[in-house]
Amino acid sequence: MFRWLTAIAILFASILPSVAQAQDYKSFYFTEWNSDINITSDGDAVIDEYFGISFTGSFSWFTRDIATPGGMTISDITVYDHLNNVDVTDLSEIVDSGYATSVTVNHNSTDIERYWTISYTAHNVINNYSTWDELYWNAVPDARGVAMYNVSADVHLPQPVNTNELQQRLFSGAYGTLDEVQSYWIEDQDTLHYEGYALGDYDNFTIVAGFPKGSVPDPPRVHISSDPDYADVIIKQGSKEVYTGVTPLTLYVGDSEDVPEGELTVIVSNVGYSPYEQTFTTPEQGDMYIDTKLQITWWYGLLAVLLLLLVIGYFLSPVLYFGVLFLRWRRKGRDPLGRKTIIPQYEPYREMKPGIVGTVIDETVDLEDISSTVVDLAIKGVMKIIEKRKGSYEFELLHKKYSNDKTLVEYERELLDIFFSKGKKTNVKLSSLRYKFANHLPDLREMMYTQAVDDGWFVSSPDKVRKKYRRIGWILTVVGLAGTFLYFLGLPILAYGIITLLFSKTMPKRTQEGVHATEWSKGLKMYLHHAERYRLQNLTPEIFERMLPYAMVFGVEKDWAKNFEELYLHEPDWYSGYSGADMFAIGMFTDNLSGAMVKTMTTTMTAVRSSSTSGSYSGAAGGSSGFSSGGGFYGGGYGGGGFSAG
Repeated sequence: MFRWLTAIAILFASILPSVAQAQDYKSFYFTEWNSDINITSDGDAVIDEYFGISFTGSFSWFTRDIATPGGMTISDITVYDHLNNVDVTDLSEIVDSGYATSVTVNHNSTDIERYWTISYTAHNVINNYSTWDELYWNAVPDARGVAMYNVSADVHLPQPVNTNELQQRLFSGAYGTLDEVQSYWIEDQDTLHYEGYALGDYDNFTIVAGFPKGSVPDPPRVHISSDPDYADVIIKQGSKEVYTGVTPLTLYVGDSEDVPEGELTVIVSNVGYSPYEQTFTTPEQGDMYIDTKLQITWWYGLLAVLLLLLVIGYFLSPVLYFGVLFLRWRRKGRDPLGRKTIIPQYEPYREMKPGIVGTVIDETVDLEDISSTVVDLAIKGVMKIIEKRKGSYEFELLHKKYSNDKTLVEYERELLDIFFSKGKKTNVKLSSLRYKFANHLPDLREMMYTQAVDDGWFVSSPDKVRKKYRRIGWILTVVGLAGTFLYFLGLPILAYGIITLLFSKTMPKRTQEGVHATEWSKGLKMYLHHAERYRLQNLTPEIFERMLPYAMVFGVEKDWAKNFEELYLHEPDWYSGYSGADMFAIGMFTDNLSGAMVKTMTTTMTAVRSSSTSGSYSGAAGGSSGFSSGGGFYGGGYGGGGFSAG
């Protein structure tokens, strides 16, 4: 018995949430919507929105938001309930937010189809042009989120006109499209009819009704402009302030409009200008224009001249900035004067290491400087280079106590640490360093720059100097590019950035000794490149090996090797080629060493692992004609708004 009760309880527990969910489900849609628009003789529009709603589930309210863009206003709102045949205006809540008038109606509706009518008067909705007037109207609430069926609109003119002088257009579809629909016609001399079917969620239904000039009077309006523009405007009636704004202004005249009828005083003022004051009488209909030209004060004129000079100076300031950087380069970046005459030299300057020679020559630690250091360490017996096959290399550590060798400098020991894992390995394949070497490359380069500074060749690290100016240059460039979108104010800053980036290359400074070392090294390159002209009779295989790393730094190793084709006939102890010692030729040896090996090393030293990445209301203020090019609700029309229920 207990088992049966438990099973029933579980069954009810699983069914009840579904039943509750089914009871909570509710939805609605519009079975029909008709906007009946009567244009009055004074140019207003009395609008009756008759609509039917099919409710599924229980609803207790709905809200109709009527958009009021531009100078449009709403008055005389009434709500009629067709189910109970009663006026429910007093029971409705009406709120004007400034950009829309919201009408909330309370009701009790469950699984039923009901009908209401919302009536109101819309002011300032007629667009007045020189040869015609028009009503450009979004006839349904587009911000609604539910479908509409059997949509229609009728526009009634205040008096009959010649039907040949009537114009019509109808736009229907999602907001932002320009789909024009031809389902409209002229009923008679004072009525235009529009129809639509099955409007989807948020679809528009925008009508344009054009009629001859004089059918309605042009509303009385006052247009106020100023030179300069954006001046403050105060309008008074007697001593009472009735309106404030900023030029340019278009004000409607009337008891419920922007300004009242009668005699008014307008005061137009702006900072730095003498105020302008004028008394005028509002027009009974049509447009009145008040154009004002403000007179600038003497102090503001002087300020404007100073500001203009400041702006001119600001945009010309890159010239001054260039001069400042040039003077700074003369003091901080220009190398001391050297001997200027380059003569051949037969030995490195003060026993400079090949990697440092390359750094001093071009003020940069290149990959060639590091490769030449590898060859130099091999020649000195610290390690051996073994070519297993073409393009495949292995290094054997011969000097296992290199970390205590005082003849090696810090960056050489660091290079050996990278190759042989701080002495833990004695043989390492070059390919095994792929993806590993790149992580150590910045530190190794920094050590070489530090060594060049410690040796007295540079005032400070060329890399740090360049990075400092490049960092400043890129910051200025980015700020300048961003500032170009603000009246091109960023152009001078952009110029600062570009000038700084250009100067960054020249700001590293050699010492006097560094200048001598540079000139000496250029003489050494001259000798290695043209040895046969100077000292060919004294060349030996030992000289070839000792000077080979320097020739690699200068890129003249092939020229250097040609001088030893008859002198250097055996494979050196520090190198083992895959073709064997009996096939040794110095030209092929040099090509393999400075070509294939350096290329493979360069690829290995710079290889890094790739990473992957995973990844309001429609309707606008009037003034744009519905008969202009494009037309439609995309960019024009009054009306529209929203509808919600719950």
